[in-house]
Formats: sequence, structure tokens, C-alpha cells
Amino acid sequence: LRLEKGWRLLLKLTNESTQDFELDLTQSNGEALASSSRGIGRSESLDFTAPSSGIYYIRVLRKAGRGHYKIELSIHK
Repeated sequence: LRLEKGWRLLLKLTNESTQDFELDLTQSNGEALASSSRGIGRSESLDFTAPSSGIYYIRVLRKAGRGHYKIELSIHK
């Protein structure tokens, strides 16, 4: 995602009750700037304000379970 300095990004990952995911927002070098890891069956969410303009990456890591998940995002200028 391309974000400008000061833009706010809201992310929500919804999963099934038997799944566990970690949701990260990273820089191009892979460094995590924000993360959420709440445990099995719990939705993950991030509220991030860009400290500088640039490209940011969403990373989803599966820790347990199989199946589908849904990501919702909104960007506020």
C-alpha cells in the first residue's frame, strides 16, 4: 500500500473459530511496524498512522488451522 505521511490505516482480519493468524504491517525490508496476534478464533486488527510517505506491506501469517479469512481495510487522509 502507498501511504502518505499522517494517513491512517485501519485493518481487520476476520477468521474462523479454529484458526489463528498474525497480522503485520511491514516496511519493504520486512521490519514489522505494527502487529496483532490475539490467539485462536479471535479477529486481528491494526490501527496505524504512517510516520512517513512510502510503501507499506500487509503480511498474514497462519499460526494454526486451515480455511479462509477476510481482510477489511480503510485509509483515512
